[in-house]
Amino acid sequence: MQLKYGRFCSAAIHGIEGILIEIEVSLLPGLPSFEIVGQGDSAIRESKNRILAAIKNSGFTFPPSRVTASLAPAWMRKEGSAFDLPLALSILLASGQVHLHPSFNGQVPGAFGELGLDGTIRPIPGVFNRTAAISQASLRHLLVPADNVAEARVSAPAALMVAGTVSLADSARILAQGMPVDRDDSLPVPVKAVAATQAPDIRMIQGQAKAVRALILAAAGWHPVLLLGSPGSGKTALASTLPGILPPLDPEEAQLVTKIHSAASQMIGLPALISERPFLAPHAGVTRHALTGGGNPPVPGLFSLSHRGVLFLDELTQMDSSVIDMLRQPLEAREIHLSRLRYNLVLPADFLLVAATNPCRCGEYFEPGQRCHCTPDSVARHLGKISGPLLDRLDLAVEVRRPALDDLIKTVQPQSEDPATLSSPQARQKIAAAWQVQLDRCRALGRTPVLNGRFEDPDLARLLAIPPPVLRLAGQAAERYHLSVRSYQKLLRVTRTIADLDGTEEVSTEHLAEALGYRINLFPEGQL
Repeated sequence: MQLKYGRFCSAAIHGIEGILIEIEVSLLPGLPSFEIVGQGDSAIRESKNRILAAIKNSGFTFPPSRVTASLAPAWMRKEGSAFDLPLALSILLASGQVHLHPSFNGQVPGAFGELGLDGTIRPIPGVFNRTAAISQASLRHLLVPADNVAEARVSAPAALMVAGTVSLADSARILAQGMPVDRDDSLPVPVKAVAATQAPDIRMIQGQAKAVRALILAAAGWHPVLLLGSPGSGKTALASTLPGILPPLDPEEAQLVTKIHSAASQMIGLPALISERPFLAPHAGVTRHALTGGGNPPVPGLFSLSHRGVLFLDELTQMDSSVIDMLRQPLEAREIHLSRLRYNLVLPADFLLVAATNPCRCGEYFEPGQRCHCTPDSVARHLGKISGPLLDRLDLAVEVRRPALDDLIKTVQPQSEDPATLSSPQARQKIAAAWQVQLDRCRALGRTPVLNGRFEDPDLARLLAIPPPVLRLAGQAAERYHLSVRSYQKLLRVTRTIADLDGTEEVSTEHLAEALGYRINLFPEGQL
């Protein structure tokens, strides 16, 4: 008796990782039926109707027997419609309506894609991650939806042949005739990187020298920063320049960032890796779940989508307090832990936080001319929406005042004549040089390369080469301004970053004084 059996491989998404799934179909004697086992969700259970209609509408015959399909490993729950195509192809292989070309050499092919009732194949999320799982399993042939083929090829090694397919009939033809060797040149090919955003030049920011300096320092050491200023003072404009001054992602970072965005269905149709750092600016009404991610199946949230990029939270005091406090975990651990009934995930969330808010309800607290009529209690209640533990995790705080008339006129000029004003490319170059100094310092110490804002060690002062005179002054400042141990260590890190950005190996008291200016101005002494 001939064994009526078909087998394909596919991949599921668990968080941001692809997991290999083996799909087996067996045709057994008995009354006609179609059963899928292996802990599939409702989308997989509903796929029986899509597969049945797609097979018949593509000119094939659905086997008049007992069809049993298995998704292994059976203990793992599977979600989504990505298994439609490999299930349908396994049925066609088992029923003898499709035969593999000899070029497959008996190797099991891989596939994923959602089927329409007419047999067309729709794109799916997470193809970058799924393709990585297929390649790690040493498979050599992969069918993907045509709209996903560019994303798949970015993740696929040279040994993995990837073919885009538009329908079930087209997939059957590829299996019968062999994989195309020209890699489907008519389909998109990854020839250039995908830029996250087009940022304005930082040179266009006029009258905000201290805020610009703080922003460059934040980028140079990966320090979280809080911008406090009146409405229309330029906080949003300042933050929007960050993507233009941050160095691009290195290849390892680009792979991880692309993997995160692929799992969130944001890479469909894009032809290459993300090369520029993400910049996300959610509305003040953003929810906790939107920030952390989750759901069923779990999807990365904004914390993870901004990994190795910028998360800009405007109107911070207008956000719900529980949402604001969600920032504490990623700022401290640089990852997000999702514990749900069906899964426990750890997602990367190492972002540069830029928060902005008004210093009081009217927003005029820092403006000259006694424009603000808020009482001290009102100002304290307004800023009290930001919890002390979160404030303790912010390395920099800077006031942003409305620019003077002359500075407003300069903002409409395309170029600044002041040679001391840095353009975005010049700032990016300086920041890249400061990054290199910090990474080289870590390597010389035999440590994992990290920027100053992420440098952790009990012997922080010695490893960051803070001389004793500077250290004594820092201790006196910490005692005077009642800084916590965490704030004191952040003060040392910012001081080291200022020296690195200025290109000096020796840390001086001037560097410490500048760093203190970004710590004590949040609540000026005697005013709150």
